[in-house]
Amino acid sequence: MLVRLIETEYSFGMNVADADELRRALLNSSGVESAYCGKTRARLLGGLLKLRSRFSPRNNGIVQGKVTYFSVLMAGVGLSRSPQFLFAKNRAVYLFDCWPEHRESICRYLSEAGVQDVMINSQRFVSEIESMGLNLRAHYVPEAVDTEAYSVLPFERKDIDVIEFGRKHPDYHRKICASLESNDRKHHYEIINSRDAFVEKLARSKVSICFPRTMTTPGLNPEFEFFTMRYLQSIASNCLVVGRAPADLIKLFGYNPVIEADLEYPEEQMEAILDNYDTYRDLIERNRNTLCASHTWQHRAADILAILAENR
Repeated sequence: MLVRLIETEYSFGMNVADADELRRALLNSSGVESAYCGKTRARLLGGLLKLRSRFSPRNNGIVQGKVTYFSVLMAGVGLSRSPQFLFAKNRAVYLFDCWPEHRESICRYLSEAGVQDVMINSQRFVSEIESMGLNLRAHYVPEAVDTEAYSVLPFERKDIDVIEFGRKHPDYHRKICASLESNDRKHHYEIINSRDAFVEKLARSKVSICFPRTMTTPGLNPEFEFFTMRYLQSIASNCLVVGRAPADLIKLFGYNPVIEADLEYPEEQMEAILDNYDTYRDLIERNRNTLCASHTWQHRAADILAILAENR
């Protein structure tokens, strides 16, 4: 089986560095090669693909023995990111960020692109895709990280007490900010402008705050709670993760790798954690060992290729 990974000048529609970790893992796998398409040609093929979808169904089933074209995208982006689907017999995609508000755009993309296999990072959203009435297979393939892309410092060299990156839990953030400042703790929560700086600051941090989006964005359906790369990036950097562990993360690790945040008295809890940080070393090291053993993008690339090999 030959898999051609679609690459264009267009962005993935998401954090390029995160998607690039999966791209590298796939291209380092046997039987996978790059299929590059320039921006002008991608725009043209994407337009033709959209036009063609209006007149004839694109998903006529998997064709055995033919090349599979594979695309890595954020949910809801356009067909110009998957231009070679116009002439491909077998079409598959990995979608990040499958949220209920993207349902309509996901359905439209999968239908117009004629995708036969879609892999997503939300187990709950598999049933959503299956209910769309499309002739395809939906698979849960959780996110991962390339552990070699992150740094690990000795515990004694970690000089940032607490780091928050990405979406924040507003009330929790407000409470610990005041407490950490009054106790002369180093707390980083500003925007980090480069990938190198992000990796460096995460490695220097003792505690990383991680909450699922259902807790940081009001109005979201809690049924669609799932973990994202920020949890695994923190674990890869030997941070102690404090916050809330989504159920799929606990199931994946076989235990809870997160110290559940005390939302009522976060100030006291955080001070107790930092005062007794050495007692968490075993958990921190266990988390990273579990990650390296089972949850890198190389593991996910193998899972993806196994899925694609079925019926091809």
